[in-house]
Amino acid sequence: MEIKAIGEIAFLVLVTFVILFSIVLLTPESVTTKVRNLADNTVDNMFSTIKTDKVTPGEEAPKEVKDFLFNLKESFEKTGDKCLGTHPDFKELKDYSVQITQNGENIDLLLMDKKNFIKSLTAEKKKLCIVAGGAAAENFKKYYLDNDQSYIAKPKFSNIGKVTITKDKIIIGTDKFDIEDQNIIFIDKENVCFFPTYPRGWGWGCDADEDGMDNDCIPIIKQKVSKCSGG
Repeated sequence: MEIKAIGEIAFLVLVTFVILFSIVLLTPESVTTKVRNLADNTVDNMFSTIKTDKVTPGEEAPKEVKDFLFNLKESFEKTGDKCLGTHPDFKELKDYSVQITQNGENIDLLLMDKKNFIKSLTAEKKKLCIVAGGAAAENFKKYYLDNDQSYIAKPKFSNIGKVTITKDKIIIGTDKFDIEDQNIIFIDKENVCFFPTYPRGWGWGCDADEDGMDNDCIPIIKQKVSKCSGG
C-alpha cells in the first residue's frame, strides 16, 4: 500500500510540473516567478508528507519502562575490573524490548515496542559481550569457579555486535536464551557481559558449554567473583 501511495504522489507531481511548465511558457516573467515558487512549495510539501508517513514514532512508554533503560545504561557504566555488577530486572520491560548494539567504542541502547523505536541512550566506552560462545563459558567456570590458574589467559567471554533483551530472553541472531542470571553482569575495564543461561534438566551442579552457563552456576558465581565497587 505504501509503494502504491508513493507512485500516485509521484504521478501527481509529474502532472503538476507539466501544467506549470505550460503556464510558464505562456506567461510574463513576474507570473513565471510566482508559479516557480508555487511549484517548489508544492513539491516540498508532497515529499515532506512522504517522509513523515515513513517515520512513525512509537507511543510513550510507561515511566517504569523508561526507568529500566536509564538504569541499564547506569549499570553498563559501572567501573570495575573483573567483578560483578547488577542490571535492572528484565521483567520490568513488560511487552517492550531493548536492542543493545555496539557502535564504535560505545554501546547504544534502543527501547522498542513491538514495531517502533521509543527512546535511545548510550553507554560510553564499553564493549558488549556474553559469557558464552566457543569455550568462553567453560573457561570462565574453570578459572573463576574452580580456581584453575591454567585458564588465566584463556578467553572467558565473547564480544558481540548486537543482542536484544525482552522480559525473559536474550536474543542473539536467531537464537534465544534464558536469562536466569539473578540480574548479574560481568564487568572489566572495557567490557560488560551478560550471562546467557540454560536449565540442565533434573541434574544438579554447575555446567558450562558454548551456549553459556547452567543456571545452577549463578549462585556460585556470586560467591566466587567479587562485586564491583558500588554494586
